[in-house]
Amino acid sequence: MQSFFAKKAGQYVRRGPNLYKTTLRHFSEQKKTPTRTQDLKILLDIIKCDKKGFYKVLGATAITSLFNLLFASAMKELEKLLPDKPKDPLQQFKESFFQKEKEETKETPKEPTDKKEAKPATEQATGTNVTAASLNPSTEHAQTPKEEEKSKEDKIKEDKQKVINYLIKWGFVFTLSGLVTFYRRFTLSDYVNRVAVILRYRLYNVLLTKNYSFFVNNKVNSAQFVQKIGNDISSITWNLGESSASLVRGIVLSVGGITLSILSNPELALVSVGVMTTFALTTRGLSTRMRKAKVEEMEELTKIAVLASERLSNMKFVKVNNTEDLERLSFIQRLQNFYKKSYDVTKYTAYNYGVMDGFGQIALFTVIFYGFYLSPVGIVGPEMISFLIYGLFSAVGIRSVFNSLTELEKTASIYRSIHEIIKDDKTPLINIHQKPENALAEVSPRYRALQAEKLTHAPEITMEHVSFGFSPDKWLLENFSMTIRAGEVVALIGPSGSGKTTVLNLITKLLDPQQGRVLIDGQNISDKNEIWVRSNVSYVTQEPVLFQGTIEENLKYGNEGFDLSKENLERACELANAKGFIDQLPHGFQTFIGEKGLTLSGGQRQKLALARALVKDPKILILDESTSSLDHESEKAIIEELKNICKGRTCIIVTHKLENFKDLIHRCVNIKEIKDKPQP
Repeated sequence: MQSFFAKKAGQYVRRGPNLYKTTLRHFSEQKKTPTRTQDLKILLDIIKCDKKGFYKVLGATAITSLFNLLFASAMKELEKLLPDKPKDPLQQFKESFFQKEKEETKETPKEPTDKKEAKPATEQATGTNVTAASLNPSTEHAQTPKEEEKSKEDKIKEDKQKVINYLIKWGFVFTLSGLVTFYRRFTLSDYVNRVAVILRYRLYNVLLTKNYSFFVNNKVNSAQFVQKIGNDISSITWNLGESSASLVRGIVLSVGGITLSILSNPELALVSVGVMTTFALTTRGLSTRMRKAKVEEMEELTKIAVLASERLSNMKFVKVNNTEDLERLSFIQRLQNFYKKSYDVTKYTAYNYGVMDGFGQIALFTVIFYGFYLSPVGIVGPEMISFLIYGLFSAVGIRSVFNSLTELEKTASIYRSIHEIIKDDKTPLINIHQKPENALAEVSPRYRALQAEKLTHAPEITMEHVSFGFSPDKWLLENFSMTIRAGEVVALIGPSGSGKTTVLNLITKLLDPQQGRVLIDGQNISDKNEIWVRSNVSYVTQEPVLFQGTIEENLKYGNEGFDLSKENLERACELANAKGFIDQLPHGFQTFIGEKGLTLSGGQRQKLALARALVKDPKILILDESTSSLDHESEKAIIEELKNICKGRTCIIVTHKLENFKDLIHRCVNIKEIKDKPQP
């Protein structure tokens, strides 16, 4: 026995550190769990997008709920209008059952001693009845048949008038209720759409203003942002509007139903409230699990969107490598993971509804049973009907309150990732009724003001002791210095990974150096607006970037504020040797090209990208493998054109075909040699 306890003690000693770590981990996770106060702050960030619309939705919902409470009064009044009906056998049985003891205790009536009270023998013999009028001289004389008929007609007219008044009164009330319901639903849907537009703009605007390094460093795929802008925001705004309205409706129905129930019959009301309180405490335990499961479900849905976006946008690569079967398996695995999470959401939601429906029916059954027990002592007819309706409203209201709170918690969890991105955004909210052309007209002066300072000559570009890296322990460029003289055409060369693209990104201010300076004509570009920098630079990348639209729209893209006349567009296309193929297209400059310009050949796309770069007549021209997709003849023709294009500009050319540009470039700058050379 002693060895047994010693063994157990040893096990607990060995488990002690693990138990301690587990406990610490548990409490750390508890701290990470968002509180309801944090959820409320996050939801307020959505509400402030359109406070006025939000209050309209809540006000219309509250008024609609009050109209619903009037239904019980209408039923109660209708019951009074109905003519008296003979008691049904069940009602007679109930009364005889509950009144049995009282009838047995009644005293046997005494035989009359007064001769006046005894019926005359003649009446007994002849069977003649003594009327109340004969016994009571003060009673009015019996009505004649005509008077009785007239009295019945007056009664019928009076009953008809009551019915007409009832129909007019409640018909007007319920018509008004329908109009308010229409207004509530319209306001709710319009509010959801407006807030969705505002949130999408805020998120898109913040992403546009983020530094290029945000997208390079961030592990989030661009498809995730697309998912957030599309599906997530739609789900968030609808849940917020619908759940907030349901919360107000639940509060009005539950408070109003319970109050009217207490006024109708306190005893029955206490029974109903007791059952519903137990139900309320039970449902709260499921909300946390539902919330966590919903967040995980949305994360898996985002992963599906990312996978589909990446594969469908690179379908050529998928086809060439015969990976269709592999992609099917990968997609099925994602779908299975999503289904598992959605199954959890469905399970906890079903639990929640099951508990609510179960307790709601128990409460209703309890009230009906107790009312059945009390009915012989006065709770009958309209009072019982109205009370049951009030009890039903109370049950529906309490259920709606707890459902809404759960949905709002899930909404806050989904919105949290978006809130982390846009929480510091100070951009004024947009006016969704403003026409796009008016909005562009407001932006254009800012561009024109900065472009008024546009360079009029080819500048000198200098990099002084520049250091840059995405991680502190690994520099891509360290103490790097380089000068490109004004009007010089320079070939930037070096092996892959040497930093050629990083140098170009620093010159265009897509990246900011951690140390050192980048100068254009002696001006530190860190002190200049990035719009000014990029207005003086045209950057043609190795993979041409074209958008779905017409050729003219693609030529104008990025050249707002410059000369966008047809003559200038044609001039740029002629310089890029692109006008020939454009004129051969069915609709010329109005020809619609597909996604990424896939309806054009690789060479045509490259020529179009070069033409777009020349529209604004830049004084700094960067060509990053811009002719790599062209055939030899087309490349040779463009290089000949570049001899004229590069005049009066400072040009940087990145190429692996240096021999093709030997008649164009003035000198070569080897990035690797500069990096390896000791710097002073």
